[in-house]
Amino acid sequence: MAILNADQLLEHVETDLSDDELRRLIAAAEAEIVARFGKPDERTEELRGGTVEIFPAGRVKTVTAVVERRSPQDPNPVTLAADDYHLSPGSWLTRLHAGLNKPLSRGWAPVVTVTYQAVDDSKVREGVLIDLVRLELMHIGARSRQSGEIAVTAADYKAERMAILARLETGLGLAL
Repeated sequence: MAILNADQLLEHVETDLSDDELRRLIAAAEAEIVARFGKPDERTEELRGGTVEIFPAGRVKTVTAVVERRSPQDPNPVTLAADDYHLSPGSWLTRLHAGLNKPLSRGWAPVVTVTYQAVDDSKVREGVLIDLVRLELMHIGARSRQSGEIAVTAADYKAERMAILARLETGLGLAL
């Protein structure tokens, strides 16, 4: 399901583009949001372990499953019990030593797959999508443009885009 449709977007931006053109911009922005931050509900991430803490890209509401592997091709993955890790309020996971499955080293195995229910960030996603489309509509493709007495200097498109997307970031995003 789309974050917003063309009619909803038009409540926030002014444009002469057709609904089809707006739908394409919405789809592109939404695809980038999902590619970077996952779907808005249950997410699965493969993270680099080897440390005591790991940081999923999204904000974690509840953990569904955690699986450790010695390598990406490990034929014997270990599914952890809830007492093998701790979910902090900041959405990072700490590997515990007192749980059912004792760690092989002082932290997580080298590869950790975490499946979790994400915190509902739909309102933030809506705002990010609106701002990404708004930026796209305002982008002139050049640093500056002058016509007669009127000069326009555009903001750094890539930096603006990254700042908008950063509103969905949490943790350190150490996904593989």
